[in-house]
Amino acid sequence: MVCRWVQLLGWVLVAGLWSACGVNDGLVEGTKRFVSQEFNFEVSVSDTMDSAGWFIIREKDGSLSHTYAPPDSSSWEPIAVVVPPASSFPAFAPFNVDIFHPKNPSITPQGLGDLRVAQVGDQLQDRRSITLAGQQAYQLAYLQGVEMIIETYLVRNGVGYSINVLGAPPTSSNAGGFYINVGAYDRVVASFRFLN
Repeated sequence: MVCRWVQLLGWVLVAGLWSACGVNDGLVEGTKRFVSQEFNFEVSVSDTMDSAGWFIIREKDGSLSHTYAPPDSSSWEPIAVVVPPASSFPAFAPFNVDIFHPKNPSITPQGLGDLRVAQVGDQLQDRRSITLAGQQAYQLAYLQGVEMIIETYLVRNGVGYSINVLGAPPTSSNAGGFYINVGAYDRVVASFRFLN
C-alpha cells in the first residue's frame, strides 16, 4: 500500500510539473488529444476533463511505469497515460493505454474478455460488449483485493488494445490508494478511434 501512495505522489508531482512547465527544460507537455501513428489510434480527454486538469502523455515520457498482463499473457507495450488533475490528489487513478500482440491474432475483444473472466472467476463484477466508433470492444470490471480493475479491449489487424485502470471502486470505504473516476474513464474509452 505504501508503494501505491508513493506512485500516486510521484504522478501528482510529475503532473504538476508538466502542466506548469510544458516543454521547458526537457519536460513533456501533456495533450488533450493523443495520436499514435505507429499503432493507428487516437484517444482524448473531453473539454470538461481538460478544463479540470486531466491530460495525456506518452508512457515513456513519464517518470513512473505500470505493470500490465494481457489476458493471454502475450507481450505488451505501454503507450499512453491519462493523468488525473493534480488538484484531485489523492483521489483519482490514472488510466493506461497499452497494446499487445495476442498469441491468437484472430481473437476477438470478447475472446480476450472470456480469457480474463476465466482468470478472475468470482471476482468478476461486470462484463459487456460495447461499440467504439463502429468497432467492437469488450469491457469488464473485476476485483483484486479491495481494488478494482476495469479493462476495455479492442483488436485490429492482429494487435490488441487495452484501456485499463486500477484503483478503489468509487463506493469503497476502505480504499488504501486512489479511486477510479468511472465517468472520466468511460469518456476516455468513448473517445478511442482508429485512424483509418
